[in-house]
Amino acid sequence: MLEPVVLPYLQGLATTIFQQDNARSHVARIVQRFFVNHQIELLPWPTRSPDLSPIGNMWSMVAQRLTQIPSPAATPDRLWQRLLGLLYPKNTSKVSLNQCRGV
Repeated sequence: MLEPVVLPYLQGLATTIFQQDNARSHVARIVQRFFVNHQIELLPWPTRSPDLSPIGNMWSMVAQRLTQIPSPAATPDRLWQRLLGLLYPKNTSKVSLNQCRGV
């Protein structure tokens, strides 16, 4: 991925600082050596940085809120209604809720 895709792309830019997270595959010695050998500057990234993915954060909030509901939902449709109640305020239109369910 680095040699055939990333390198030509970065070489086509005037100036660049490459950003990656600290996933094990990204910080492997061979990958780090690639960046050094090709003189690609990396953006410093904290070792234990928070998850910056909004969807990951949202699902953890949903899971936490669902565990606070005292009784289980009787049907999948009732669970969906509870989920929507946790995610969206009362004034959210039914059209947008149905669009969300379609996803």
